[in-house]
Amino acid sequence: MSTVYRPKYPPAGMTFKAARAAGLLRESAVWWLQYRDATRRLIRESSGTEVPLEAKRILKLREGAVAEGKLVSTDANKVTVRDILADLVTDYEVNARRSKDRVELSISHIAPALGDRKASTLGPADIRAYVARRQGERAATAPSTGNWRR
Repeated sequence: MSTVYRPKYPPAGMTFKAARAAGLLRESAVWWLQYRDATRRLIRESSGTEVPLEAKRILKLREGAVAEGKLVSTDANKVTVRDILADLVTDYEVNARRSKDRVELSISHIAPALGDRKASTLGPADIRAYVARRQGERAATAPSTGNWRR
């Protein structure tokens, strides 16, 4: 069952049990969501809002995504370009690809420019701006293979 709630926590230096016994538990100002994803796994996440109606609206969006069978992941918005690039290098190492050095060279240019960005916020305009900057640095343009859709 899905719900919106505000978690309770003890004051600093007290255990939850002692604070509850003394009646000193505090309630979070931010509302939290609890629901089950498409795999029936229990998810608890902060709504990021102190307004209960807004938290309920966010919960309904999550429930709708689950009902449509979409993957609801709170971690997806935390993945950076640097994380993806590190995973790419690991893949090249695990599969003993001969072009690993070439990929690392490319990453050495991409990581400083885009590495700290959240991957979910990266769009075509960001890629074009990066390409324009690299061309301004006189970097060679990648050869066209004719297999790419524009």
